[in-house]
Amino acid sequence: MTEARRFLALPQPAADAAHLQPPPRGSPDAACRLFRSGQPVPGTTVEAYLRARGITGPLDLPALRYRPSVFYRHTDSATLEFWPALLAAVTRLDGTITGILRTWLDPRRLTKAPVADPRPALGACSGTACASGPQPMSSPPVKASKRCSRSNPSCLRFR
Repeated sequence: MTEARRFLALPQPAADAAHLQPPPRGSPDAACRLFRSGQPVPGTTVEAYLRARGITGPLDLPALRYRPSVFYRHTDSATLEFWPALLAAVTRLDGTITGILRTWLDPRRLTKAPVADPRPALGACSGTACASGPQPMSSPPVKASKRCSRSNPSCLRFR
């Protein structure tokens, strides 16, 4: 559309500053944006990783996504690395995404990537749930206590 406006010598619409600025680092908006940029799991490195771990059920769950290149940096001064990642949505009971779990993967060995913390959370995860699919009413989703991360390995549970 921009090219057509330029060709026709029409004025360009004013840029919306909110759309030009990335969401604040580590915010729920940043987590949601990263999750939505992922793709479904079937046929990806994530599927191979989960199958290698013995998970045999269907993996086309809306709470799981794959992204072929997610940056990783252990500290702000560390070298920037890129790894494929499993993204798991962390939601409130109403389904609103408030954060994600990122699990960086080593595509050559189908294991977690050899990084210092391969499963950090992004966004607001306190008081939320990591559900792996439809949950029966008698079985509420797994609840995140303080933070969905390596300290809470049961956060993402496959049924």
